[in-house]
Amino acid sequence: MQTRAASSEFGKEKVYIRVRFNGTPRRCLLYTGSEASLIPANIAKGCRILPTNQKISAANSTDIRLLGYTTVPAKIGKQRIEVMGFVTEHIDVPYLGIDFLTDYDAKWDFKKKEVTIAGVSHPLLSRGSSQTWILSDDVTIPPMSQMNVGTKVIFGSPSSERQLHGQRGDDMNDDMNA
Repeated sequence: MQTRAASSEFGKEKVYIRVRFNGTPRRCLLYTGSEASLIPANIAKGCRILPTNQKISAANSTDIRLLGYTTVPAKIGKQRIEVMGFVTEHIDVPYLGIDFLTDYDAKWDFKKKEVTIAGVSHPLLSRGSSQTWILSDDVTIPPMSQMNVGTKVIFGSPSSERQLHGQRGDDMNDDMNA
């Protein structure tokens, strides 16, 4: 068995697949730790979003506000698929959960770094290194004081990409629980 230092390989594991939504290629996280797929709101634009009472939370128990659920047409290579999942504004990378992997009879070959979806093999990708930080309002916090600053966090993957969008509010958690 080969061993390696986790710190030198962090973020390089191939757990993403390239999927085209409306002709635009996106890296999608294959996420066996999620029972349901999650679709960023910007990918679901133009799709009928149906209401849901379902509640979901991140691995750290933070509630993730859902806009509803939908089915989005997509392509992996030349293969036409449909991604059904919950829609949220709090991610920017689609998470293809165990529901998707089961529906498409996925077989993950860790050694070859590929996944077979409905009988067709596809190469896996690493996360990449991009991070986006956007703060839309200037905030001045006087010295020797504290202040709640409202934000909206968009999670790109379990360990990376965050987007901050300034929104004034009394409590930072208001936006996540709204």
